[in-house]
Amino acid sequence: MNNSYVLAVKHDRSVSKYLKPVLMGSLAGMALTLFILLAASLILSSRYISGGAAVIVSHGAVAAGSLAAGCIPAFALKEKGLVIGISCGVLLYFVFFLLGAAIVGGGIGGGALIKLGAIVVPAVFGGILGVNFKRKRKA
Repeated sequence: MNNSYVLAVKHDRSVSKYLKPVLMGSLAGMALTLFILLAASLILSSRYISGGAAVIVSHGAVAAGSLAAGCIPAFALKEKGLVIGISCGVLLYFVFFLLGAAIVGGGIGGGALIKLGAIVVPAVFGGILGVNFKRKRKA
């Protein structure tokens, strides 16, 4: 019985090692997405630009935010960039999905899978990049 408790504690530490960076990276990705969307809304409202540009800018903002969400924790941990990227991307997708469902309403359709891919793929790419970034060393 004592061994199972020790194994559970070790497993809990392993999960918490990755959980905090994934949550922080996802929050940073959401903050970056919000900042880009706010800046873009100021620019789009100050000039007459078609509504199609707003859709393109919003997709770019979400892609940049999910890229940052995958890159930040992978850079901090320097391991398992693919898993971290998938975790951050799925977390971002569910947050954006729940916010969208609460504000606009709607259900799950074929577009939801496309949005999942559009969020998870940049996050995975960011996770892989974050692991492979080299830190600058002072001479």
